[in-house]
Amino acid sequence: MIYQVSNETELRNAINAANADGDPSSSIVMTQNISVLAPNTLPTPTKSLSIDTQGFTLSGTGVGTNLGSVTFTGGAFTSGTVTISGTLAGGNQVGTSTPAGSGLVFNSGVTTVGGTTAQLVNSGSITGGAASTIGRGGLGVSITNVVTFVNNGTVSGGAGVSSGAGNTGSGVNLFNGGTVINNASGIIQGGNGQVTGSGGAGVFIRGIATAPSTFTNFGTVRGGSVVTGTGNAAVLGRGTLSTVENFGTLEGGNGAAAIAFDTSTWDLTVINDGTIRAGTGSATAILFGQNATSDSILELHAGSQITATSSPVPWPPTTSCASAARRTPASMSRRSARPRSTRTSMPSRRPAPAPGP
Repeated sequence: MIYQVSNETELRNAINAANADGDPSSSIVMTQNISVLAPNTLPTPTKSLSIDTQGFTLSGTGVGTNLGSVTFTGGAFTSGTVTISGTLAGGNQVGTSTPAGSGLVFNSGVTTVGGTTAQLVNSGSITGGAASTIGRGGLGVSITNVVTFVNNGTVSGGAGVSSGAGNTGSGVNLFNGGTVINNASGIIQGGNGQVTGSGGAGVFIRGIATAPSTFTNFGTVRGGSVVTGTGNAAVLGRGTLSTVENFGTLEGGNGAAAIAFDTSTWDLTVINDGTIRAGTGSATAILFGQNATSDSILELHAGSQITATSSPVPWPPTTSCASAARRTPASMSRRSARPRSTRTSMPSRRPAPAPGP
């Protein structure tokens, strides 16, 4: 069934109707620009659904202290595929008290790992709102709870103007059990900024013990760069049980590592078949968690490249695997008090990317 919508109310009603209409895969098409007025939200689809903006823009508009985000929440998305085509944008910052909005916030309503096979697929362009007076820009996409986000298009964090903390300005925010797959055509970019601390990460990951978070990259992910100072990482994270598997390119913003921790504790496994590249001017490509509770694993496969301001580190090296395992290349920072393991001489094994819409 196809629903045509021209305003926020019609869009909300169309999602509710599609959830109940019995059609295994309904479609919603926009016939003009639609803005979701904060603090309003849209219902979470509970089955397969496509939303096509058809050259128009679905955006958020901030009001008072409420962020102008395009937010889907309130249902349980346990199976099926929601595909978004077209343009989504977070609202720009309003005054000094309200941060910029997110281009897309999606709450699956599922908190148990393995409790859903559902996928959210982006085949368009999603951008966080821009900061105007203070802080970083808005998130491009924020994934809450357990769902798989597949990116075939472009996701960007919003532009920042001054220092901000944590996940703000990130292209993708991965929280509490979600999975992100960036396919070969996918580009994820952290928001650019003006000064040190104002750029966002490409992907921000927070894992918890009961809900690990996983990011697999076949495309390109870049941290935000800044006009003056140091940018941000392509992948930034904290917490426990996070996995980053790279078959494409991860590149830090200017002066930044490609992968770095947000707070001192981050249990992280990095599996690399692609390129991990520090930003221009950075001598560190990977910066693991730096205290005794951080448990980090770096697994390198044939074809792996880790590059900083020094020479690239190819894999496998020309020396023996045993001696390579004992060395720490200059482009990798490994300063945690807790010993880390490096699995070596692994065969290349490139899985098939996630399907598109």
